[in-house]
Amino acid sequence: MAACSGDGFSSFFPGPQEATPPMPGSCQVDQDCPDPRFFICDTASARCQAACRTREDCTAARRGSAYRLSACDDNPLGCQCDGNQCVEAMCSADEACAASGQVCRDGRCTRSAVDRVRTCRVTPDHVVGRVGSRVRFSLLAWDETGEPVAVAPTEEQWTALEASVSVDAGGSAFVLSAPTSEARETVRAEVGGAACTARVRVLEALEPGRMRVVVTDEQTGRPIPGARVVVADAAGAVTVEALTDEGGVALPVGGAEAGSVSVFHEDFDYLTVAHTGLGDLSLPLRRNPTGRTGGFEGTVQGLSERLTMHLGVAGLSSPDEGPGAAASSLLAPERQVDFSSAGQRRVATLPEGAFAVLAGSSLRELDVQGRGSAGVCDEETRTREGTCGVRTAWGLGGELPVNALQLGGGWTWAPCSRG
Repeated sequence: MAACSGDGFSSFFPGPQEATPPMPGSCQVDQDCPDPRFFICDTASARCQAACRTREDCTAARRGSAYRLSACDDNPLGCQCDGNQCVEAMCSADEACAASGQVCRDGRCTRSAVDRVRTCRVTPDHVVGRVGSRVRFSLLAWDETGEPVAVAPTEEQWTALEASVSVDAGGSAFVLSAPTSEARETVRAEVGGAACTARVRVLEALEPGRMRVVVTDEQTGRPIPGARVVVADAAGAVTVEALTDEGGVALPVGGAEAGSVSVFHEDFDYLTVAHTGLGDLSLPLRRNPTGRTGGFEGTVQGLSERLTMHLGVAGLSSPDEGPGAAASSLLAPERQVDFSSAGQRRVATLPEGAFAVLAGSSLRELDVQGRGSAGVCDEETRTREGTCGVRTAWGLGGELPVNALQLGGGWTWAPCSRG
C-alpha cells in the first residue's frame, strides 16, 4: 500500500524501483535467477525479482554488494520481509527514529526542520471539560509556503496562560484546574518562529444526583447551542427535556438512573446513549451528511504496465483523521465504469473516490473525486456555522499480482448480477 504525498495523486503508484544492480533477465523457475536465496522468479512477468525469507535477507550484510537493495540500506529502519519481498519498514512514532536523530512523519523517518516553521495550529483548538480532566494537545506546523514541517516534540514549548489549567509534568499535557464561565485562550504553544493557542472552558464539578449534558460538534469541538436533550427512563418514557445554552451545556432536572439520553438538532445527526445514568455526559454530534460543501478532483497517474490489478480509494478528512473517515467518504456519489472481461465489455458501479483497474487494461490514469465537509478554519464565525473547513486529501492504493488472485480450485472470475 502507498499513501499519496503533498505532490498530489500522481504519486499513488510510483514506478517499479530498481535494485542495485538492475534485476536479472527472464526466467521460468527460481533456479534461473543468479541466486535463489535472494531472488524468485515471478511467473506472471517471467522476470527475476528480489526476494527474502527473513528480514536479514534484505540487509547488505546478507546480500553483499552485488545484490544489495539501496532502498533498504538508505532507510534508517531498514526493510521488512513481507510476502517474500523486501518492503521498506515504516515508523508510527518519533521513538522509532530516535536512534538516527530524526522524527517520524508520514510513516518515514525524516530530519526536523524547526527553523522553517512560520505558522502553527494547536489541536484540538477548542476544549470543553470538567475540573480535574487531563487533556493532551498536539501541534501542526507549516513553513512560509504552506508546506507541513516536521518538528520534534522536544522542540515545542507549551505554556498555560491562565490558572484555570496547569501543565501536567511538562510537554503538551494539561490538567483543567479551575472553572471558567466561557472558553478562553488558555494554552499556548511555540515552535520555531511561530506561536498558536487553544481555547479551553472548564466546567465546575457536578453535584451528586444531577445530570449534565455537553453537546459539541464532532469535527470542531465547538459547543452546539439550542440542541434538544431528551431524557427517558428504562421503559422509554420521556421524563425531562432541556435545551443546551450558548456553551452547549444542558442541565436536565431529574433524570433516570437506568434510562437513555438523546440529542436532536436540525443541522446535525441525532445521537442516543442507552442505559446511562446521572452524572456528566459528553455527546459529540456529526453534521448532516447532506450538508457537505466543497471537495476535490484529482487524477491517479503512474499505473504500471505490469500484469497486476490496481485498487485504491481517495477522500477528504480532518488532518489527524486520515483514511479513518473512509466509510463516510464512500457513501456517495457513485459512477459507472466500463471495463473488459473475457473479451466482453462490462459495466461496474464504483464510488467517486474509489478505483479498480483489471490486469492487462490499457488505462494509465483515472479520475477520482472526494466530497468535503465542514471543519475548522481561520474564521471562527464560519467554523461555528459549518460553512468552511480545512481538510486533507489522502489516497491509498496498491497492486495485486494476477498470480495472487487465487482463481484456481474451482473458483471463477465473473461479475456479479442480480438474481
